[in-house]
Amino acid sequence: IESNPEYMRAHYYHAYALAKDGRKQDAIKEYSVALEVATNDTDRKRALYQRGIIYRELDQHDSAMEDFGAAIALDPNYVEAYLSGALALQQADQQEAAMADYSKVIELDPAHAEAHHNRGLLHKKAGAHHLAIRDYSKALDIKPGYGRAQVNRGYAFILPVIPLLILLILG
Repeated sequence: IESNPEYMRAHYYHAYALAKDGRKQDAIKEYSVALEVATNDTDRKRALYQRGIIYRELDQHDSAMEDFGAAIALDPNYVEAYLSGALALQQADQQEAAMADYSKVIELDPAHAEAHHNRGLLHKKAGAHHLAIRDYSKALDIKPGYGRAQVNRGYAFILPVIPLLILLILG
């Protein structure tokens, strides 16, 4: 960086190392410098995405969503930016927007097991157990043995029946 401060990748990898070291605020600053000196959209989208990840980890959801949105504007097929944006939206309790982003991930990459699983979580939360089961099952078709999808599919089958069982037991 000292010998060539305009070299974007030096800033990018330095930011990555700072983040891995737990120095997330410093990493955000370094990704910002990388963005300032970036000369192409590929480098910009990667730096935006990585900075967005850190913002999301710090629960700065608005900043994270802004960076993921900017990365998507540079590459409308950037699956991982949609997925990370959906996670940030979900954490910010913006379930409908998160659902739309998970659906976009699935549209772009139908074999993305995590997107199917996470969309299933949103369906379950909304009480649409049949849609949750469908998404969990699809995740398991794609990735057999996906533990979280197995457990959540089991819960989605059982949860609607619990009130009936209580009525039968209590009479």
